[in-house]
Amino acid sequence: MNDNRDELNLAANLSNKAEPPQPAREIHQIVEAIVEQLTTIPGSEVTLKLEIDAEVPSGLDRAKVRTLIENANTLGFIEKDVR
Repeated sequence: MNDNRDELNLAANLSNKAEPPQPAREIHQIVEAIVEQLTTIPGSEVTLKLEIDAEVPSGLDRAKVRTLIENANTLGFIEKDVR
């Protein structure tokens, strides 16, 4: 944050980690507290990126991989790497 009141901050890049079992509640709080503040500024351009990292030591069977890929496609995910 810029402490000099004569200069303006021009961008914000914030990162947080939402943990299961209730990431939806945390994401909702982030949208209300941060995103809505930024989107109300005239001329602002706000992009949200959701990245999911998961490790499954027992592995994923073909049916689960197919379901994950289909759901990701339906929800408009750009990158899909399920292996």
